[in-house]
Amino acid sequence: MKFSNKIFIQEAIKLLGFEKKPIDHVIHNMMNEESITTYFDVNVDATEATGYHRHPMNEDDETLYVDGSPPQLIEGPGKKILEADVDGENSISVYKFEHDGNQYCGTDNEGTNLKPIILKFDRVYFDETEFRTYQDVPAYQNKNHEHYAPELDLAIRLHQTIYMEKYGNQSQSREERVSSWLENVFLQEKENSKHQGYEFSGATITRLSSVISDGLLKLKAKNKKK
Repeated sequence: MKFSNKIFIQEAIKLLGFEKKPIDHVIHNMMNEESITTYFDVNVDATEATGYHRHPMNEDDETLYVDGSPPQLIEGPGKKILEADVDGENSISVYKFEHDGNQYCGTDNEGTNLKPIILKFDRVYFDETEFRTYQDVPAYQNKNHEHYAPELDLAIRLHQTIYMEKYGNQSQSREERVSSWLENVFLQEKENSKHQGYEFSGATITRLSSVISDGLLKLKAKNKKK
């Protein structure tokens, strides 16, 4: 990937207008909730492995095992981060990454225990093409933006799902399909997992159904007048 095609963290924050938001929250959201692929070029010691497993030590502690070979130096640009946590205001811990078609984990000197690779924020970046796609999302649909409108975002997604993608059993009423999508798709999405056990009220389903229906009916009526 050419240097000109890389969007580094500070540049991304400026382009998105998130200067007033905590940088660690922005990075966490982009990496783990919006799932924008993140890369780094730093040469690091790592073990070739597709993952790791957890071994409980007691009720409160566990050890993370890789059970691989002793780590080797992995050189070259374009290392794709597969799993990482944001540590705070300055760095991230990378547990797994991909490079040249192989997957790697950071480990101790024996290649046995998982040892995260610590990277400063200024060492990670996004691919410009994928980032621009994310950037094109309107403010009212961008969960990080101060003008994000959750119910408007939901209504727009519903309109696309019900009318354009023809979700659900077409013999059912609009409200039944809206209710089905909210329960079986929306509430099951990773970013909405905090709402597990939540139920949309009948009034909310009716209101959302009316919003996406009324807009379509008004558009049709206007077109007929022409």
